[in-house]
Amino acid sequence: MTTQSIEAFKPARVPTGYAFRRLVQGSASPGFTGPNGEELTDQVTLIHTTANTYASWRSPMTVHVVARPDARLFAAETRKGVALDISATGVRSAVYHDGWWGPNPDGSGGKVWDTGNMHSLTLRTATHTVAVRAAKSVPLDELAAVAKSIPLGS
Repeated sequence: MTTQSIEAFKPARVPTGYAFRRLVQGSASPGFTGPNGEELTDQVTLIHTTANTYASWRSPMTVHVVARPDARLFAAETRKGVALDISATGVRSAVYHDGWWGPNPDGSGGKVWDTGNMHSLTLRTATHTVAVRAAKSVPLDELAAVAKSIPLGS
């Protein structure tokens, strides 16, 4: 993805109080892995926060975009989400996850599904996978509004 194409994926709508803060590209982008867990270097993450403070950066709203329809959202991979009907041009499927994988809090290793703070919505088109992840203080309908405001292609 070029810098020009990155601009094309900025959401036209973000929740009240959120502002775009940073763009992360390539393998540093914490968005997706391939369907077999492989690293994807052609992806972008747009990070939005409510303020430029430590507390706000701890739970940002992230928008992830990759030009692959089969990518898996990092920290939700292998977890079956809830299929949603999202009416947006070009969207072939939409899946909601009520949490993300995190380290086992008892320190015994492994990971557990953490539903305490974050949730996400992943959309697939014929050519792209797009995901919006945010704290649960951002309602699902807001995640959907952000995702639908991204020019997804067909």
